[in-house]
Amino acid sequence: ALWRQAAPQAPETPQHKDQYKPSPTGLFSPALFKSLLFKAKATAHVEAEPAASDPASDPVDPNELLFSQSTMEIMEIPSPDLFQEVILKQWAYPSGSHPINENERKFYNVAPDFSEALQQPSVDGPVVALVSSTFRLNHEEDVLNPEERKAEKALFKLHKRAAWAIKASTAASFFNRASLMWLRQMQARVPPDDLHFHQDINKVIAATEFSADATLNASKFASRAIALSVVARRQ
Repeated sequence: ALWRQAAPQAPETPQHKDQYKPSPTGLFSPALFKSLLFKAKATAHVEAEPAASDPASDPVDPNELLFSQSTMEIMEIPSPDLFQEVILKQWAYPSGSHPINENERKFYNVAPDFSEALQQPSVDGPVVALVSSTFRLNHEEDVLNPEERKAEKALFKLHKRAAWAIKASTAASFFNRASLMWLRQMQARVPPDDLHFHQDINKVIAATEFSADATLNASKFASRAIALSVVARRQ
């Protein structure tokens, strides 16, 4: 309940009130995404798409829907060169160790019980049983050939790196959620008639909500990578 406070309503216009309702599975309201992305691109001086018109002002002939298929609009988030450089640098030496540095260990040091949950599983039978009943652990084949050992080592490294990704993303999500509390406290101290302030801080709140959800989703995706690595190691 502490992290799930209701998002503030926009002071701009009454018709935007419903847009500030959070989604059932996250903090960020999906209805705000297009507008938020457009404003973020403009602020970052990235080429922005033309502002979309209000759907209510563009009536559609109901008969057209009988013979056509609605198309999903594709909205791309900018990927500055910095992002690709960071990623490609990691891929330059696939087998390199790339050790975790001191600051990363300090910033992403999660609670012991959470860290323990991310450790490589030591008991294989129950893990396999959770994934699929068709997998069986054959103790007679514990001796691996060189290629299998190489693959085992690579999967072990994958597990460790994915665990660090989860630590980093959950740390970011934690601070995003704390930031939302600070922003709402700040907003509560400002008179409602200061419309420009509330318009600006609502954009920051929406962006922080998006970031809180996205970082938690990143940990979910990394968790799936860990689960798949466990399955691959035990096949």
